[in-house]
Amino acid sequence: MPDAVLWLSAAAGVGTLVVPAARPATAPLLVVGVVVVAATAWSTLRPPVRRTVLAMMLAGAVLCLVAGARWSDVSAAFATMCGVFSFVAVVRLLELPMLRRGYHTAIAEVTLVWLRRTRAVWSAATLTYLLSLALSFGGVALAYRSVRAMDSAADEAGSAGVVCRAFIAANLVTPLSPPLAVVLTLTGLTWTGFLPYALALGLVAAVLVPLGPAPRARALPAPRPDRGRLAAGFAAMIGCVVAVLVALEMVTPLSHPAATMAAVLLVVPLWERGARLPARAVALARSEAGSWREQFLLFGAGGFVVAAAGRWTADGAVGRLLDAAGLPAWALLAGGALAITVLGLAGLYPLTTLIVVTTVLAPLGTGAWPALVAAAALVGTMAAFVLSPLSGLTLLVSALSGRSAVHIGLRWNLPFGLALLGAGGAAIGLVAAVT
Repeated sequence: MPDAVLWLSAAAGVGTLVVPAARPATAPLLVVGVVVVAATAWSTLRPPVRRTVLAMMLAGAVLCLVAGARWSDVSAAFATMCGVFSFVAVVRLLELPMLRRGYHTAIAEVTLVWLRRTRAVWSAATLTYLLSLALSFGGVALAYRSVRAMDSAADEAGSAGVVCRAFIAANLVTPLSPPLAVVLTLTGLTWTGFLPYALALGLVAAVLVPLGPAPRARALPAPRPDRGRLAAGFAAMIGCVVAVLVALEMVTPLSHPAATMAAVLLVVPLWERGARLPARAVALARSEAGSWREQFLLFGAGGFVVAAAGRWTADGAVGRLLDAAGLPAWALLAGGALAITVLGLAGLYPLTTLIVVTTVLAPLGTGAWPALVAAAALVGTMAAFVLSPLSGLTLLVSALSGRSAVHIGLRWNLPFGLALLGAGGAAIGLVAAVT
């Protein structure tokens, strides 16, 4: 029952992104879907996820009452959150050709062998970076398992830590990143238009990857020759997705998430030539049923908070408050990034606060302002993902490594997270001060 409702809601979420005119009809169904899945799957959720979902729903409902949010505000907010979940689900389809053809193994052998001759941290980081560029969250588990399989003696703290940090660097750039897709949608930017900012932030994060535990190097056998051809196939597949995405962004009125989903849904069936694709997609969904339920509810539970923020923004209350405060642009951007990180550490799901902060700040300026807001929100969100023990990233790596999520977020990743927040925030503030 919960899984059927979940995937029906996900399909409706795709509809709200691809055909915005259908939102009034689909949005109420999404609110009902979140409530039904929560009620029927509650006992299967892990305790930290259960507490987070409950806290976000209760706090959001109270905020909606205080803000005077209408039913249309609530349903539109739930449509946004479920649309983001649908985006994540569709992007995961890229795993099917990768797993069937062994692309992830090829990339692991090439990077972990060739690059390990220089420094172990860069070999593991490059592997994670490539897989995360192609799969976003789906690349984390593949990267960690590949590092451990290729080098069973690799330091556990180093393997888990560098996977987290390289994932963050990749998701500041890749068009398949859910946080990036959210801010592009809310600010009206395209991926190609935002790419200079994304590349600059990604470079900052990549330079900071060595901050924290790193796996130790050891001698490994040379990769087999056919792995080079497989790696080329991987690059060709991802290149096709990006080419179709850019073409759709340039010639259609589709939003970035809608264009990305269309690119994936066009390329993957052609790449696989119908090799039992529907059955394999269903098997992938069933193999991670518990994780999908948790993700769906974490996205959906933020709907009330987003609705309240949207109502305050529409009424102009937030804008008047910020105008009265007289804060400079750099302070608004730094405060937004810091708020996302702090609230993430307090237990609020980072993508929810990302939407709230972007919704509040984006309408306050024109020109380069929306891009600066998007950049600041991304920096705060990525710092929250890597630091918060309740983020999807640290919970996943905790499950893979068997180590505490608190230990991973607040010990292994602390230097990187603080440095990313400081360096990224300083760079964005500097640009805001001179523009």
